Amino acid sequence: MESLRIAMAEIEPLAQELDPVYMPLEFATGRVLPAVVATAAFTTILYVAAFPLVSNRLIPGDASDKEVLRKRRQLSYMTTNCITNLIIGLLGCYYEYGFLPQNPTMADRVQGCDDWYIFSAIQIGFQVWSIFMGTFFVEEQMTMIFHHMGCICVASMCCFLHNGYRYWTSYYFGVYELSSVPLAFMNAFKHNKEWITQYPDLYLAIRMIFAVVFLTVRIVMLLFRMPYVRDVNLFPYLMTNEHWFLRCFMFAVGASSTWLCSLQYYWGYLVITGIYKQFFVKKRKADSKKDQ
Repeated sequence: MESLRIAMAEIEPLAQELDPVYMPLEFATGRVLPAVVATAAFTTILYVAAFPLVSNRLIPGDASDKEVLRKRRQLSYMTTNCITNLIIGLLGCYYEYGFLPQNPTMADRVQGCDDWYIFSAIQIGFQVWSIFMGTFFVEEQMTMIFHHMGCICVASMCCFLHNGYRYWTSYYFGVYELSSVPLAFMNAFKHNKEWITQYPDLYLAIRMIFAVVFLTVRIVMLLFRMPYVRDVNLFPYLMTNEHWFLRCFMFAVGASSTWLCSLQYYWGYLVITGIYKQFFVKKRKADSKKDQ
């Protein structure tokens, strides 16, 4: 409770003295928008290039066959996700462990690190592209579509508001994505079941790598970054009603941030239960068959 009281005292003047509210227009048009467009263009090029370089080779068949085309689209989408997330993740590590201010003040965490906008701008471009592709080309689950929307909401705050919490973006929009790299490989196997039968040991190794990376990056490391969730939810609560639209938007950002973090712990639970079933439930069944 003491840490909450201190956080409220530090955030209150920042939440009530909103001058300026937004980043300069030239910042949005000259830096953010080009990064968003460049990211969307880059991912589109990757997706198209993945067909002849990856999908057509790994999934043989007639391109006029709807099932073959569907699988190739999915694999190209996963390949694009894998490469993009690897780049974002490595860039996040570079910033997080090379340039992140040490012992920052609350003002630094809320208003500082303007150059860190690049992570949120990349995320907006990538997530908008993912929504379009997931809706019209690869039949992505609705949970992931809402995940993309939540990311865009939070990233918009980081890009366009003076109080943008950019200090946290190298982790949340950078390092965070490293776990998506082995996930792309794992999903590729799930969408091509015959690969699991042909390469069971490789599939198991990929699952274990994903579990270790996910639990490390998105569960353990997240515990030390939870002050962001606290602070971003306190901000609209401590604002005045003068900027009612901004206040509503910040409530939406706080809700999106809370939901996204909760989703990680839910997925973490699924990962842990999957490990338990793999090494304990299957082992028990195998032992019982031997006893019979």
